Amino acid sequence: MGRFDLAHFNDAELLSKLVAEGGADGLTAREFALSLGFKEDDSYGIAARATAMRDLGGVVEYDPERKLWRPSDSGYRLDEANSSSVTLEEIATWPMERMTDVLRQVTARYRADASAYDAWLMRREFGYGTTVGSAAWGRRNGGRRRR
Repeated sequence: MGRFDLAHFNDAELLSKLVAEGGADGLTAREFALSLGFKEDDSYGIAARATAMRDLGGVVEYDPERKLWRPSDSGYRLDEANSSSVTLEEIATWPMERMTDVLRQVTARYRADASAYDAWLMRREFGYGTTVGSAAWGRRNGGRRRR
């Protein structure tokens, strides 16, 4: 059995956990790690990942005085959107022609009125999921992506 580590969580899952467990009060890196099932000494990885989520996407904020991580306004919006979005099981049943139409709609909306954060998030998700070196391309013969 493989080692359980932070790579098993995508950013949306971490954000959802932070919203549910910490909310506006926030969590320390230690509390965040424990809420995910890690040991107390695994808090460094959580702090590094939360820092990346803050610096690259702005979905979390850090209070250096109280040493607390909490969702930002855009983090709350993203978590709400994720919880009300179409399920992956439903999307998996769609034919490829419908997926192409969805991508066309996303692109049009992105060009029309995406905020800087939303634009960054869409580019990031599409870029990671479609590059030749990604897990989607790397696992052949019925393999699946980790995310």
